[in-house]
Amino acid sequence: PAGGGHQFLRALVGELRRRGLDVESNRISGGTAACLFNSFNFDFARLRRFARDDCRLVHRVDGPIGAYRGFDDGTDRRIAEINREVAPATILQSRFSLEKHLELGYELRDPVVIPNAVDPAIFHPPEEREALEGRKVRVVASSWSVNPRKGADTFAWLDRHLDRDRYELTYLGQPP
Repeated sequence: PAGGGHQFLRALVGELRRRGLDVESNRISGGTAACLFNSFNFDFARLRRFARDDCRLVHRVDGPIGAYRGFDDGTDRRIAEINREVAPATILQSRFSLEKHLELGYELRDPVVIPNAVDPAIFHPPEEREALEGRKVRVVASSWSVNPRKGADTFAWLDRHLDRDRYELTYLGQPP
């Protein structure tokens, strides 16, 4: 149970390790070929100290933070400055995030969208599958954040309007 950015990074590290890559945390060693650094919540001065020309720096950016929080405290500008200064490449989790940054005038360097995906260790096809014919459609949604901008109004609407004869909705997370 952690925020979406944390879960994204955990899943990405898991997938990289499944593919046989070595993954270090919070360091750039002599053999590090690439370093993925997260948004703005890291020691930027330390990153600049240890960065090398032969280690590709990739910036994971989400938000924009101001759109998520509902106010602009300068964090998005700081993220864009860090991105411009040290990152030849950027990873975002959604098209929305990329487009919203552009709409607000924040150009990120060589952006690529890598959307969230399920963890195959948890979500995988069963050995036997019950027939789909006549079965309700199962929808699973999750959110750890209690921020109302994360869709609580949508879940409330679904709770009032969902056709329970056709759909089964499971929500995993914190209220509301």
